[in-house]
Amino acid sequence: MYAETFRVQGWLETPAKWLRWAMQSLTARKLDDVRYNLGQFWTTIAAAKAQAVSQLQWADILTLDSQSQWTLGNLYQNDQSDQLKSLNGLMTSRNIVVPFSAPEILGAAVTYFATETAVIRSKIASLGEGAGAAFKAQISLANQAAEAYRKAGNTNNQATNSATVGGYASTGNAANTAEALRQAGNMEKVPTLADLLTGDFFGLPVWAWLGGAATIALLVVTAPTVLMASQVVRKATA
Repeated sequence: MYAETFRVQGWLETPAKWLRWAMQSLTARKLDDVRYNLGQFWTTIAAAKAQAVSQLQWADILTLDSQSQWTLGNLYQNDQSDQLKSLNGLMTSRNIVVPFSAPEILGAAVTYFATETAVIRSKIASLGEGAGAAFKAQISLANQAAEAYRKAGNTNNQATNSATVGGYASTGNAANTAEALRQAGNMEKVPTLADLLTGDFFGLPVWAWLGGAATIALLVVTAPTVLMASQVVRKATA
């Protein structure tokens, strides 16, 4: 059942099941489930690698492995979005506290928030690097799978599709990370007392800024991930 959706042989049903569940969890944005299912996939695919002897068997394994890397890359991109959410919450607290802090605690407050935001920005950048590495691994594994299928005389496979999707994902990843960091930079700007009194901060009402206007940015960052997930599921089940 699950193996058929990836066009691989039935002996890979168990790792195929875990990979499909990981993809479905990604679409539902249940990220802890994605992590667990990917871990189970990598454990079971390792056992399969110890048994593989033919070109076709290795081609199927490489195909599944390549799509697991796509899932991993998208997991990292979703983790970036969660980091932005954390930053938005932190900046909500800062924007309330800092402008009204007494002079003797203002410096400590600013230093604290600056340190915390630097950590989050570092995590966003690191997750972007991880996603880029995963997508590059996807392309490499998919190309290896395509070559193994060619040698095995199998033309009904997903290797080329996986390489193509990985290429798109790799190209878009740098832009996604840059956008996440840009949004982080916008969130980090400290509103002045005049901004608060006039009810406007960077073109947005204060209630919208403090209440989570960054949600708009998160939709921009996460929308390609959801779209790509649905595309791969459709291709995998075609």
